[in-house]
Amino acid sequence: MSRKIRQAMGVFMMLSLSLTAWSKVGAVGAEPGGKESNPASIIRLRIPSFALSLHPLKMADVESRQIATLLHAGLVFQDDSGEVRPVLAESWIHSGNQWKFKLRSGVTFSDGTPVAPSDVVASICNAMQPSSSWAWALNNIRREPATDGKSVRCTGLGVSGEREVTITEDRPSPSFLDALSGPAGWILRSDAKEQPYGVVPGIGPYKVKEIVADNRVVLMSRPGGAIEPRLGAVQFNYLPDDAVAASQFLTGRLDVLDLSSPQLVGLVVDPSAHAPKGGGTLQERSWDRVRIVIVNDKRLAQKGLTEAQIRQFINAFASAIDRKRIAGISKGTAIPLTSPFPPLPDIVVPATAADGLPESDLTILSEPDAYSDLIAASLPKAIGSIKTDYKGVDKAVLIDSILRGDFDLVSILIEATMHSPDFWRSFFTPGNPFAAFGKPIEGMQAIDTQSTAGLRKAGKMIADHGNWVGVLQEHRLQAVRPGVVGILFSESGQTNYAYASRQ
Repeated sequence: MSRKIRQAMGVFMMLSLSLTAWSKVGAVGAEPGGKESNPASIIRLRIPSFALSLHPLKMADVESRQIATLLHAGLVFQDDSGEVRPVLAESWIHSGNQWKFKLRSGVTFSDGTPVAPSDVVASICNAMQPSSSWAWALNNIRREPATDGKSVRCTGLGVSGEREVTITEDRPSPSFLDALSGPAGWILRSDAKEQPYGVVPGIGPYKVKEIVADNRVVLMSRPGGAIEPRLGAVQFNYLPDDAVAASQFLTGRLDVLDLSSPQLVGLVVDPSAHAPKGGGTLQERSWDRVRIVIVNDKRLAQKGLTEAQIRQFINAFASAIDRKRIAGISKGTAIPLTSPFPPLPDIVVPATAADGLPESDLTILSEPDAYSDLIAASLPKAIGSIKTDYKGVDKAVLIDSILRGDFDLVSILIEATMHSPDFWRSFFTPGNPFAAFGKPIEGMQAIDTQSTAGLRKAGKMIADHGNWVGVLQEHRLQAVRPGVVGILFSESGQTNYAYASRQ
């Protein structure tokens, strides 16, 4: 898989960004998970894909991020209750547009190198660069264009003491500490060489023991990190087949399983007890993953549709989707989404007739898993004289098709929080790398989506000129075997196993 594809697939990360504003001093407190757990124990988890790139700035998929949250950490971490917990920062003060973070002493990278304030500044500055997948999350930090015209000078970052880092905002962002708790704020050794699978030294509680391609990833606990490990090891098993994953969970060979498809729900859940078969707990969380259809208007134009006919087709296709029926087959893991701009789920495209559209045959590309295939098969088969068919392809092939622009329509799952308008706006902002998955709309970059009026304006522009069609908003259902505790989630549902343990 090319580097370009790997970076582009980072679009589908679930990003921990809520709208909680903080303006108080952070204090060191008890970390979740408890220190009484057995440090020699292990938990086994599933990854359904092995397209791994564990470098925080190049991560390719949600599986990579789940593994990377055990290897890396930042100044803080925010859980799904809205509480911001100290990690590398033992305390922080917010005054006006300036933040001062006091760093803990004695923290080392996984290679034993001590963490310095300069590492914090360099890591955050690298994440701020336009080439970074996470630049949008840190766009409130003060910066200046560099002389090369391709990068930025991070004028809002500085070292103000032996163990103190200062961050200055250009404008307040209610999601700032959230952004620092995710990959945008993870601290890396700036001079470290990247190993296979994008492994670089981090400050998390574990380090890589082994990676066996298309088989497993094993992490082992290590001393000196910013988070104390609760386990001796964490193992991720590559299990692409849902039925095999369900069997391994029910027989104790997996400790946690995301029920991300109706098939898994049926195989694992006892509906009478609303719990996993054989015991354990069923955890339901907010998980703002959305299923959308991307329409390639340039491809439709090549097939003879005028600009007005393309807009007519998009609106007619959106109004023809039977979302209630599609949500019904999800067995409770999804609800209808009518909006092309997820932060405003109440945007509804009006019913549009398909009369007068020219004859054409279009193909909808979809990921090849059973659930994605089922959704794609449930989309409209015809819009007026335009017939639609679908084809399941590997995720890497699908992403490559989007980047090259050689597709008609794509049915795809995007894994990111709905609570960050700046992220979703980036898909329609000219010059943004994410616009390859959307459509550049002039004027979008000037809109302040932190205001209600600006958010509504962005939503209307996307509804009127964009090329997205909303289908479903999914929710998280996770089966956990008895004795496993301390699993944390971001507000968007991203799993963090750094504090997990066994009782």
